[in-house]
Amino acid sequence: MDDRASIRSLTVLKIDAAWSWDAVLAGPDRKLLAAAMAEVLPTRRWFGAKTRTIRELRVLEAIPISELGRLLVVRVTFESGPDEIYQVPLAFMANGSEGSLSAAARWIIVEHSQGHVEGVLYDALGDPEFCQRLLELLDQPAELIGSSGKIDVEHTARYDELRGGRSVVLHPRLLAGEQSNSSIVFGDRLIMKLFRRVETGLNPDFELSEFLSEAGFHNTPAVAGGIVYCQGQETWALAMLQAFVPNRGDAWKFTLDWLGTALPQYLAESGRQPAPTLPRQSYLQTAEQGVSEEAQAAFGGFLTSAARLGKRTAEMHVALASDRARAEFAPEPFSDADRQAYLNNCVEYAKATFELLRKQTASYTGELAEQATRVAKLESKALDAYTSLTDAQLDVDKIRIHGDYHLGQVLATDDDFQIIDFEGEPIRSIAERRQKQLALRDVAGMLRSFHYASRTAASEGAKGQGDSATLNAINNWTSSWYAWTCVAFLADYLRIARGSSFLPADLAQTEQLLSVCLLEKAIYELRYELNNRPDWVYLPLAALEGLLR
Repeated sequence: MDDRASIRSLTVLKIDAAWSWDAVLAGPDRKLLAAAMAEVLPTRRWFGAKTRTIRELRVLEAIPISELGRLLVVRVTFESGPDEIYQVPLAFMANGSEGSLSAAARWIIVEHSQGHVEGVLYDALGDPEFCQRLLELLDQPAELIGSSGKIDVEHTARYDELRGGRSVVLHPRLLAGEQSNSSIVFGDRLIMKLFRRVETGLNPDFELSEFLSEAGFHNTPAVAGGIVYCQGQETWALAMLQAFVPNRGDAWKFTLDWLGTALPQYLAESGRQPAPTLPRQSYLQTAEQGVSEEAQAAFGGFLTSAARLGKRTAEMHVALASDRARAEFAPEPFSDADRQAYLNNCVEYAKATFELLRKQTASYTGELAEQATRVAKLESKALDAYTSLTDAQLDVDKIRIHGDYHLGQVLATDDDFQIIDFEGEPIRSIAERRQKQLALRDVAGMLRSFHYASRTAASEGAKGQGDSATLNAINNWTSSWYAWTCVAFLADYLRIARGSSFLPADLAQTEQLLSVCLLEKAIYELRYELNNRPDWVYLPLAALEGLLR
């Protein structure tokens, strides 16, 4: 750690005295800590405002969890737009003891003003003691008081059953890979999700997961409890504890693994047959007739899984619409006012996204720059597509939905799926995410996820391939797989959901609504990739070209 070259890339916090959480948080070094955190947060995967300029970060709360670990709540103020609040678990490790820390876990070098290194501040979820203490908070609730609020604990009726007894030792394991939240597995019995960006109000992930369990929907993990931060009359959900479901990874990995095996096998076939013919009608219309024999022969192993996922998706929606006695879950007519509000939001969001695309196109080169330029010119077509729904005849209810539905939000078990992460789209407020919406928005999200998988597989399959015939075969095969996977998913979704008030009885209405939801989702994906994953921008750009041309 004294090797200056090894720490040069890390943010440095200079303090005037020996390290102490109390001293740093109570004195002038608190602002220095905040400034150092403002440098680090935009580098984290879960920080959702990477394209916005931070004006100030303030530490609102720092609650002791372990001897050297604190749970910080920070408010981030930007040069423009609303503030955001994040939960940041941080721990301190003295100089000479940090060998066990991965490079990614190390955040801030703490340096004495006289020049020697005191230690390092790191993500406290990498500390087993800190994680164990979080579970102990649920086992033996204790009032943890901060400077302006306190930690509180919530249990469901199934806590002790799911926990397996409070005396049972469940060792923590932080799941690899950063997402918009962080998860800890305890002894393969429980999993705790820590919400990184937090807001006041009832978190929809906790709310919907608990409701589905009570409604008898068995394809989402049961909820055991949660940790909340209370400040006056307001509460902020910090963590949710659920049953851990043994799985083979998420459905995104499951899908790419299947494609990664099936595509090379297809390419290796001598005298291989052309890819199955694409559906001649829309995917919805084709779903009414079912998957072709040709597609079943080529993709049958995966189409069975896609159909099962369509069935589980419909069952989820049926369960979410099942309680008309609870106002927050009772289905309601999607009125003309709802439609206008929805379209207005879509239009404003699209305008802002296309403006962001134009700003960032200047930094692109080659084929991506050409693609971005073409799509930017299609803005008027996108807006026209939305306004075409203004006068359409619609007869459908709005319900509570998943809200951010894609293959990464589904776990693949041995022969089924478990749906997780009901938090909703992370860029929207909790109030927006708790609103009732069109169920077809979830359907569109999954169809778009299948498209992501197909293009990712095509890109991987094309590596090392030089001849145009093979590249054409890859594109034709993955395009056919995508089309028939959508058909299989929709066929079983329609079979279960047909007759439900959240699905129009008229297929033409369903078709029109789904097309608008697909466009909305592709534009949302474009904004997300522009802000978070620039290397993936080509995917929603390709989708928008297809949808709008």
